[in-house]
Amino acid sequence: MLRQELFPYLDDQDVIKLLQTSKLIGQVISEHFSIWKNHASLIANKLQIDYDGLLQFNTFQDYKEAQKLSIVNNTQHTYRRFFEGKNEILAYAGGMWSWKDDKRYYEIEDRTDSTFGLKVSYMNTVCWLDPWAAAQRVIPGIYDLFIIHGVKNSQSDRQGIMQQATLFVEKEENETKTELIKIERFIPREICLQMPQNKLVRTLICRLDLTQNQSECTITLRLFDGGGNWKSDYLFEGFALVQVKPEKVADSIPKQNA
Repeated sequence: MLRQELFPYLDDQDVIKLLQTSKLIGQVISEHFSIWKNHASLIANKLQIDYDGLLQFNTFQDYKEAQKLSIVNNTQHTYRRFFEGKNEILAYAGGMWSWKDDKRYYEIEDRTDSTFGLKVSYMNTVCWLDPWAAAQRVIPGIYDLFIIHGVKNSQSDRQGIMQQATLFVEKEENETKTELIKIERFIPREICLQMPQNKLVRTLICRLDLTQNQSECTITLRLFDGGGNWKSDYLFEGFALVQVKPEKVADSIPKQNA
């Protein structure tokens, strides 16, 4: 695009030649990215996902409609996908925490309703509670954060973790850690009693505005309780960051459990 302040220094033929060159460059760029493999390279770089995996689909629309989970490059437990038309970053609780590998306290089980197609941690009974999950390479934007979890007991027996833990959401950018939100007494009684039996669900925790970030960041969700009370009956799979489009930010907050 020509800058207007240059016009006085150009004669008519110079302007015509520059306009023709600019048009030709635009056509070349348009033709280049009309080829799927070239367009896919841009998308893979933007989403930080595997380029070859994206090329398994004929178009980006096909990739989105397939709702395929793609691990984010250079991460261990962070994934991306398009689910129900929304762009999601998913964090799988695949890391280690206290007593996780001890079958007296936790079971690592297969489930048909798993989001990731991976085993899910089920807390039998613990005194010290500190599970966590982290989403890495989160790009600036606005996100709704949903924890993915569940309970197995019937409604009348749900006292295990109800209102016994503290939930933290932290942001780490440029090797500095900032606590974004702290929710006391998780799981709230009104949410816990509404959760279906033996089913993984999403519960909305908060909306994160990361638009002021200068770079990618890591979002970590932690549950903690070091008190003497025993806690039991809790499925913890991870969490989802669902990107909110700017025009949707003012809309109503989504439902708690989905």
